[in-house]
Amino acid sequence: MTIDDDEFIVGGDILLTLEDIPLINRQNLGRAWSLLQNFKSGDTVEATILRKGKVMRLLAKIPKR
Repeated sequence: MTIDDDEFIVGGDILLTLEDIPLINRQNLGRAWSLLQNFKSGDTVEATILRKGKVMRLLAKIPKR
């Protein structure tokens, strides 16, 4: 993967967004983490990932704790 002309070797999925919050800086990562803490069992969370060169939208239910 190339980002700003730098080559990176990556494996697995890369999380791009969580509930439409782009995970591009510390502030947004903090916002996303705080949001996750407020979900309840059975809530649905939306994420966008990069998998094998393709951007995918996923929906997942928060499990019982």
